[in-house]
Amino acid sequence: MINWLFYTGFKISMRKYCLSALLLLVCGIVRAEVMTWCAFYDWHPWIYPADNQYSGLLIDQLSLFKKLHPDVDVQPIFVDNWKRCQVEVARGNVSMILGANRTPAREQSLIFLERPSFINWTTVGAYVADNSSLRPVSSLEELRQYRMVMLRGNTFGPKLDPFIKSLEPETQIQEVSSMNQLFQLVGIGRFDYFFSIKETLPSLLAKHEKEFPQYGHLKFREIYSVKRETPVFIAFGRSTENYSRFAEKWKHTLEEFYKQQTQDEALEKYLVGK
Repeated sequence: MINWLFYTGFKISMRKYCLSALLLLVCGIVRAEVMTWCAFYDWHPWIYPADNQYSGLLIDQLSLFKKLHPDVDVQPIFVDNWKRCQVEVARGNVSMILGANRTPAREQSLIFLERPSFINWTTVGAYVADNSSLRPVSSLEELRQYRMVMLRGNTFGPKLDPFIKSLEPETQIQEVSSMNQLFQLVGIGRFDYFFSIKETLPSLLAKHEKEFPQYGHLKFREIYSVKRETPVFIAFGRSTENYSRFAEKWKHTLEEFYKQQTQDEALEKYLVGK
């Protein structure tokens, strides 16, 4: 009788133990498959706010990722500061950046997919306040004599980045943490100019005017421009395990995305009326 009771109790204990172990294993798998992301959120037509959510080509790619890999729980993490987004991904607090230019400085802390998410063909302009006395210039050397302000962590391609790096800190260039600061400093004449992607500047100015209506009167004009072709990539923290966890899934997603359409075809619905 005692042996039977001991055997019965042992079986119940083992069942509880196995159930607990199974639950722990399942929970561990679920946790391992959570993928979080942040981005530069106002970047038409790649990613931008629309109807209380986000739209754009990068969001289309993210939707395909979810469809192809339903075992991954994809969660957005809103980081309303582009530099902070990069830092949080580098530290592993966020799994990945949904679209970033690849630069030597960023590669110190981030690892990028080999295949770009898209190629960004843009015009980068140098903009001054509309009431500025500065006239259009024909070269970067002419621009050097003026004071520039830029968003911390931003890049503008192989022609402009070396020029920006050659400027003297404080006297020729000042970095700020938000586009709002940048617009205001140039708009009120504290600095002479800033660089911006021509195609996205109107939406950035509209957002600034909405947040700071007292500066709605600020207007800007272009005095110099360059064309650039920039590949944009998914990026993960270099010192984290997120690349090994998600890179192959993203490679698969991008392969399937561009089997279904070209980049131009994918962009058509976002460029209507532009």
